[in-house]
Amino acid sequence: MCIQIEIIYQAIEFMESQLRSHIMLAQIAERCGYSLFYFIRTFNKVVHQTPYDYLITRRLSEALKMLCETDRRITDIALDFCFETPESFSRAFKRLFGILPSLCHKEEIPESVFPVPPKTLQDLQFINRNDFILPEWVEFEEMSLVGLSTEFTGWDQVKEIQQDGRLRTRLAGNSGGRKTEFFTVRSYTDNQWQHGYLFKGIETEKEMEIVPPITIQRIPSGLYARIFCRETDQQAALNYLLYTWMPRMGCKLKHRFLVEEARENDRSRVNRSIKIPVLMI
Repeated sequence: MCIQIEIIYQAIEFMESQLRSHIMLAQIAERCGYSLFYFIRTFNKVVHQTPYDYLITRRLSEALKMLCETDRRITDIALDFCFETPESFSRAFKRLFGILPSLCHKEEIPESVFPVPPKTLQDLQFINRNDFILPEWVEFEEMSLVGLSTEFTGWDQVKEIQQDGRLRTRLAGNSGGRKTEFFTVRSYTDNQWQHGYLFKGIETEKEMEIVPPITIQRIPSGLYARIFCRETDQQAALNYLLYTWMPRMGCKLKHRFLVEEARENDRSRVNRSIKIPVLMI
């Protein structure tokens, strides 16, 4: 299986280099040393997506970024990414993102619209682990947390461990000496899902005196998509939720934030959960 993952990842890298070229799946299969039938079946097994869908999704995602960042005409962008007509481009764009490409020039993009990044080797390794668990729907009740907030870029485990230590020290008097469960809330300020504000805190059910830099974070109730993962796979788990599972399940993002929870009493490696608020389409 490891060899298949590496070969499919090499195919993905080749596809990424050909997003603006008219390339046939048979050419990609040949580079892998596979027949076309075996390549499609193996790609779908490893990536949880067909190679055609992957290629179209990545072309549309790069087109989305170009629409948002430049003043180029939709017709020219469509031709750049191998769509025969602006009409076929617009249909595919709306099918994937739920809006017409013309709205991107007007900066009317909702939170639920964001480009799909290329698959990484870690993404493929995560979804092909023996302990990989498919996501699930959960109903989440409103929760109030008290804790500390800071800016973040990506998953910086060293910085988060330091923040945990500061938070435990500041909240020691509010826990009554009992073991507390810490929650992490990431609120994203970019559509690349890399930058934003990181809040770590404990649940509170009573009014308490808030002394800065301590703040309160409220998590709304509703339907959430949840996935379990190892601590080292949190970014890959988020990627799978956002870019593979949610589109397949016919739902979209409700708000651009997520809630992480550590299952401290669970001795298994899959001891983290990520929950994202969603809406059914």
